[in-house]
Amino acid sequence: MGWVVDGLVVISTIFLVYAALHDVAVRTIPDQVVVALGGLGATIAILHGHIVGSILVAICVFGLCFAIWWFGAIGGGDVKLLSAASLLFPPAAVPSWILTIAMSGGVLAGFYLMVRHRVTVGPVRHGCFGRIVRSERWRMRRGGPLPYAVAIAAGSCFQLIR
Repeated sequence: MGWVVDGLVVISTIFLVYAALHDVAVRTIPDQVVVALGGLGATIAILHGHIVGSILVAICVFGLCFAIWWFGAIGGGDVKLLSAASLLFPPAAVPSWILTIAMSGGVLAGFYLMVRHRVTVGPVRHGCFGRIVRSERWRMRRGGPLPYAVAIAAGSCFQLIR
């Protein structure tokens, strides 16, 4: 059973990285990624025998994040992603997971603050990647919202690897 869980963790990591990249590119998190992560997390919880606790924790995470969203502090995609990703961890590990995400978010915010006045929009680059880089530099200069899925993915991947 260990290799099955390891495989599910690898697939979950891929989905988390994809969500982060998508958030950087267009500031949205695809619903399909959230559903896939929720399914992978539920499968891991079933295999480890803590599905009921994991679902209760995911409901609590959703409720708290929804309240934060209500006041405009985070995006709706972040609420979905956090709720689904919480299923990847045993209930007892969720507080340290949230702390790891918060620290990752602090590093991300610090980076954006440091480079905000140093980046220039620059010439138009060809291709999708060039447009994404140009858009992100523009968002940084204007003080746009952070792609918090990057912090969620970083914190989650760190906890999954530990």
